[in-house]
Amino acid sequence: MPSLPTSRTFSTAPSLAAPSAAPRLEVSLPTARNSTAPLLGRDFAYRTTGKSFSRTFWDSVEGYTDVINTRFDTTVNQAWRNLLQAASLTNPSRQLTIFILAKGSPYLGQSSSFIDVHDLGVDATPRLDPAGSPLYEMKEVTGIDLKVQAVVATQKVAVDAIVRARDMIEEGDLRHFAFVCSFATHRSVACAMILASFIYHEAAIVFCNRRTENSARDRGMISIS
Repeated sequence: MPSLPTSRTFSTAPSLAAPSAAPRLEVSLPTARNSTAPLLGRDFAYRTTGKSFSRTFWDSVEGYTDVINTRFDTTVNQAWRNLLQAASLTNPSRQLTIFILAKGSPYLGQSSSFIDVHDLGVDATPRLDPAGSPLYEMKEVTGIDLKVQAVVATQKVAVDAIVRARDMIEEGDLRHFAFVCSFATHRSVACAMILASFIYHEAAIVFCNRRTENSARDRGMISIS
């Protein structure tokens, strides 16, 4: 069975081709008068990176795959190789704000750069263990929880989406980017957290509902708005 990737596993991973039609426009979000801050949610700084985080993250992933008695298949392993290779070619200190938005948000427009992970088929619902119990109840978690990120991390479509986000940001020299899902609570949050953890270590993340804001605060993320 293939082993789980780590930040040290793939020093010669193949480079990614840029997406064929990556938008080059920044997210256009309304701002308050005389302010550059969007009229949306609350900004949180995210600085959980490094070896200790990597171990904790992969422990969570391995814990989930152990529970459901499976391992990454070759396509997911390759997706993670691509992500880690992309990270190695990217400035982790880029000034970037990642917005978490729900489908139909008025802050999304034709000039927005975003990825809708719902439309891509990313799923944060955990598979059941052999006893028929899920790893968590959706109402009790958000994408800030590592166990939710672990579920998302096992899906090729999610890892590919995170790499595509990186390519869009780099190609467009973006300072703002958004992930979108149904309620801006699980899938889009998990993808944003993984993007910040593995690639853009200085990113600020803007959550747009009280539940995710409280979750961020409870887990030690620092409010900067």
